[in-house]
Amino acid sequence: ADDRARPSGDITALLVAGYFLLALTIGNFADILGAEGGSGSTMWTTLLFGAIVAYPAWVLRSPISALFSALALGIAFLAFVDWVFDYESFDTLRWLILILILAYAGASAIARDTSYRHEVQMVNAAGVATLALAVSVFVAAVAAQFGELFAPFGTEADTGGPVGWELLTLLAAAGLVWYAATRREPGPGYLGGIALFLFAVSAAIPDEDGASLVGWPIVLFLLAAALVAAAVMTGAASLPGGGPRGGAGPAPGAGSAAGDGPGVPR
Repeated sequence: ADDRARPSGDITALLVAGYFLLALTIGNFADILGAEGGSGSTMWTTLLFGAIVAYPAWVLRSPISALFSALALGIAFLAFVDWVFDYESFDTLRWLILILILAYAGASAIARDTSYRHEVQMVNAAGVATLALAVSVFVAAVAAQFGELFAPFGTEADTGGPVGWELLTLLAAAGLVWYAATRREPGPGYLGGIALFLFAVSAAIPDEDGASLVGWPIVLFLLAAALVAAAVMTGAASLPGGGPRGGAGPAPGAGSAAGDGPGVPR
């Protein structure tokens, strides 16, 4: 993919500053039109923002614009479904977030043949969606453990038991970390690491049967061992000579090709 035409750092900084001002302007415009801040107004304001930001993402080949546009369109999608169906279940929200993760992953695969930086930003968008999924799982786990604290707010009844969603969060976060390791991109790694942390905290909370080594503790141990092993192997391979000490070096007594080594008699 040819990324030579993408904007320089100063142009990117100007674009980001302009996007924040654009968001404020659209918000003020919505207030003038009498928007009440519900799902309907959130839908059209984020849709408008995403459409405007998509223009420099396409014309200027701006990766950060592609990320802003993708996230805005994702929020517009969530707001649209809420506006039409008025859902109240956490599981419905998680299914919608999962759809966004798959959509961003598909967009990343499509962008692979046109722009590498756009591909990475679509993975970052999937990472943000994965982080949102991890937060929902974390909230559900905390609510299940401390239900008496959340009961006055109705959180315990709304969250439910997200055992399957914990697994999906683990897979998505592990995919982000794998992508970051293979492509040497820090953004997906940070997002995947935070999602893994939230998953680990959620999985570490004991259920009503009490603490046990069976289940997630074993999975967490194997995952930690795999991550440490992958980090050690990757770090060792990146060192000069491909080993932890930079290679084995010449054998004792071996001379050089010129015949002036310590093992060659003079």
